[in-house]
Amino acid sequence: MSQYMFHPFDGGMGTSFERISDVPEFQNWLQEIKLELQGIYDRTHDTFVWETINLCGKRLDGFTEKKYFIELVGKLQAIRKNIDRYYPDEKKSQNCHTYKEVLLV
Repeated sequence: MSQYMFHPFDGGMGTSFERISDVPEFQNWLQEIKLELQGIYDRTHDTFVWETINLCGKRLDGFTEKKYFIELVGKLQAIRKNIDRYYPDEKKSQNCHTYKEVLLV
């Protein structure tokens, strides 16, 4: 998911901000992430994964969407760097990335 999907949005009363929550591709990506993280949590009961799931469920208000996105991407990158912890039996492909790593970034 790319931060370039953000677009300007007029918040009224002279305020404007960058928004992504109304982009269908973002919503689809977010749902896929939530589903994958739920599977990880069901197996591991990992607190960090649970915090990331909760962040995925946060109601976006427009004003803080960029901050939210940066935090979510940071958490997903941390999970990706430690992917073996969450998928110890997963075999890596020839280019050294599992399917799960690709999904989580």
